[in-house]
Amino acid sequence: MSLRLTKQVIYGALYLLFWAALISGIYFWFLKPAPSCFDNIQNQGEEGIDCGGPCTVACSLKTVKPIETLGRILTFSPDQEHLSLLVQINNPNLDYAARSFSYSFSIYDNQGNVVQTFRGDSFAYAGEIKYILVPNASVPRTGSFGEVKFRVENLDWVSASKLRGMPNIVASGLDVHSASTSLTVDGRLANNDTVTFSQVTVVAIFKGQYGQVAGTSQTTIENLAPNESRPFSVLHPFVPNIDLPGTRVFVYALRP
Repeated sequence: MSLRLTKQVIYGALYLLFWAALISGIYFWFLKPAPSCFDNIQNQGEEGIDCGGPCTVACSLKTVKPIETLGRILTFSPDQEHLSLLVQINNPNLDYAARSFSYSFSIYDNQGNVVQTFRGDSFAYAGEIKYILVPNASVPRTGSFGEVKFRVENLDWVSASKLRGMPNIVASGLDVHSASTSLTVDGRLANNDTVTFSQVTVVAIFKGQYGQVAGTSQTTIENLAPNESRPFSVLHPFVPNIDLPGTRVFVYALRP
C-alpha cells in the first residue's frame, strides 16, 4: 500500500471517528431519554428491570399473572326491561391475592356502540375461582344487543398471607323450590371463622334440564359474626324446565 493511500485511510478513519463521537455526544447530552421506570432497562438504582428502588412497583409483582375470564359472559333476560350478567373469573396466582379491583360489564349494540356499562368492585383470594354477577339490572330496550365485554382494572395485589385464605362460611339446609312466578333458594349461613364479615354475598346458579346455566341471582348478608348462623333467601323470576336439585350456591366474603 502506498504512503498516500495509507494517509487517506487514516484520515478517513479519523474523520469517521470524529463524526461518530460528535453524534454520540449530541445523543447522550441532548437526545437520550432520562432513565425511568418504563424504559425496560435496569438503571437508576432499580432492583430489577423497571421495578424496585425508585420505582413504585415491587419486583415480585412483575411476575403476577392477570385475572382470567373463564368461558364466555352469560346474559339472561328475566323480562323485557332487565338483564343479568354473569362471568366466572380466576386468579391464577397462588402467592398473591387481589385485595380489591374494579370491574365493568359493557354492553354493545350491533353497530359497536356502547349501550350501557355496569361497574362494581370485588376481590380474589390466591388461586380463587369465583363468579361475578350483575343481577336483574335495568336496561334500555331501544334495539338489539351485540356483544358484552368484561374488564378488570385497578388491582391491589398483596401477598397471599395478608388475606390468610378464604373464609370458613358454610351454606347448609338448602331448599330450592319453584312457584308460578319465582324460583327461591332458602338456606342458612354459618360463620365458622374467627372474624366478623361485614358483607357476605350468596350467589345461586340455576341449571336447566340439559345442565346449562338457565338463570342466576344473589343476596347479601351483612355483619355475620363468628359462630353466628343466619337464614338467607335468593329469589329469581320463574324459569321453566329448571333442574331444581342441580342448583348451586356460592358464598363470597372479604376477610377484614
